[in-house]
Amino acid sequence: RVVTEYLHRRSYAVRACSDGAEAVKLLKDGAIFDIVLSDIRLPGASGLEVLAAAKSQPTPPAVVLMTGFASVDNVLDAMRQGAYAYVRKPIMDFDNDLGRIIEQALREIRLKRENDELMAKLKRINDLLAARQEHVRRELEMAGHIQRSLLPADFARLGGVSVAAKRIIGEAVSGDFFDIIQHGDGSIGLLTGQALGRDLPAAILMATITGHLRELARRFAAPEKVMSEANSALRVVLEKGFENFVTAFYGVISPDRRV
Repeated sequence: RVVTEYLHRRSYAVRACSDGAEAVKLLKDGAIFDIVLSDIRLPGASGLEVLAAAKSQPTPPAVVLMTGFASVDNVLDAMRQGAYAYVRKPIMDFDNDLGRIIEQALREIRLKRENDELMAKLKRINDLLAARQEHVRRELEMAGHIQRSLLPADFARLGGVSVAAKRIIGEAVSGDFFDIIQHGDGSIGLLTGQALGRDLPAAILMATITGHLRELARRFAAPEKVMSEANSALRVVLEKGFENFVTAFYGVISPDRRV
């Protein structure tokens, strides 16, 4: 009762139990406390049983044991089982002997809670980043697959001209492109180039350019006309703020005329 009155005067919220059995039941039923103060010798259940019940909680409170029969063995046993501290009775100076321990325990509890909250927040951020990275990885994988499907896989012998190409990239996707276009008059268009930028935007630009150049090459015979039309169309797109640019070559071989 004296301890309870002291804690009330210090403006702490207090729940008092009549014996050890009541305290053990309260803790096992899930009651949440920051600090548990218990005598080692109690009717119904000992202070060590109260300590064990407190330590079984998901977030255990700090347990301060009090005793008027302190021995080295009892104290060491209590500390090994997880007691935060012990206080010898009779308590002559409550502020120094008990109040100081309570304040220190509460500071440590607040710090631990803040740390746990920060760690939980960090875990949520890491989980979001991991999910985002996985999403980006799948997007890049799909983009790389689409990009590879747009590039010619092999080349037949065209009009006596043998053509081969090799593409080596350092990332999942890039802006490299090439194509062979066979015209009705027997001439062969050779297209190669690169859309410079970062990852997916460059790959998307590459796919757009390749399709556009293929269409232009079928419409116009002269390479300079193809490139002029392509340049005009791309300027409209790139001048809208995209941080990309394109380098391309398009030439036409006429095997029959050997030019």
